[in-house]
Amino acid sequence: MRINRSRKSERGSQLLELALVLPLLLFMAMLVSEGSDFIRVHQVLNNAAREGAKFSSMLENDCSQATTPANCVTAIRNVVVQYASNNHVTIANPGTNIVVNQAANRVVPAGTTAGFYTSKVTVTYSYPIIYLKIAPGFTIPDSILLVGSSEFRNFYGPGS
Repeated sequence: MRINRSRKSERGSQLLELALVLPLLLFMAMLVSEGSDFIRVHQVLNNAAREGAKFSSMLENDCSQATTPANCVTAIRNVVVQYASNNHVTIANPGTNIVVNQAANRVVPAGTTAGFYTSKVTVTYSYPIIYLKIAPGFTIPDSILLVGSSEFRNFYGPGS
């Protein structure tokens, strides 16, 4: 008889515990989802910048020797955009969000230039916050600016 009475007094406690813990579990799931996508997009931007810098450093892509330098830079930007697009990241305005510098001076630890140029590509992307904006009590911005950058030694120019 006593076993039956103690079970009756605990009736509904599991439902109450679930109601208390479920919001925390949902918040943690949203945090993990948002954080993992944030890291993935940042890695895609770094890889896209690396692809662009590698493409830019090749001898046939020397924009200073091209008949139409603007088309040369556009081709480098298109490599970056294509890589990002293949990985489901859309770079909205490549003209301003992708910076190509084929005459970047490489600085060595002693503080002097190394005597050769590098191709540096920098990609900026405004990452939209999706899930965490709906969490009550937090002031979270609509987007976060991510920057990916990479540098390759040129196969052309001084010191090559």
